[in-house]
Amino acid sequence: MLTFTLDHNCLIALAKQESTAPAVRTLADADKAGNARVAVVAVSASERQGNKSYIQDFSSFQDWLAELDLRHLEILRPIIYLGISFFDWSIFPNDEMTNLEKNIQNVLFPTLEFSWEDYCRAHGWNSNTVIDHRWRNRKCDVQSLWCHIHYLRDVFVTTDHNFLKTKKRSLVVLGAGQISTPKEAAALL
Repeated sequence: MLTFTLDHNCLIALAKQESTAPAVRTLADADKAGNARVAVVAVSASERQGNKSYIQDFSSFQDWLAELDLRHLEILRPIIYLGISFFDWSIFPNDEMTNLEKNIQNVLFPTLEFSWEDYCRAHGWNSNTVIDHRWRNRKCDVQSLWCHIHYLRDVFVTTDHNFLKTKKRSLVVLGAGQISTPKEAAALL
């Protein structure tokens, strides 16, 4: 049975009824019917919401999944990051996990500083300030694919062109398996 990982953009597409929403729904329904195993990543709860705010507690994210009729999907836990992730919904990494994360980030965002502290130093900021949304968003993207690879899933489903364009081959080499749009992923069922 194929396993699929939905990135945050798939959830947004479903919520806004974008053109890819029917394909995302097909994947979710296949999970419900026992024909596929579909998961979301807990770090999606840490992404900026449509009103540019952040969810304050994980139960709000679970409520949103329920509104989207996705509560039945497995939730994959990312690496813990203070100020980004939810403690009970993340894991502490070992060296191998951190190395994979660094490799993914080097492909997706080769000029981005790996740690928040290094990012602040590079921009002349105090690291005690609120985490910059650009660094946070990119870290969430890295963590989404990290979860997909770490949990040995088959198809990473996204509408983000950063995953789908020229970087795709390098990400597959790191263990991403297949990276597909929702329509491409639904066609695999």
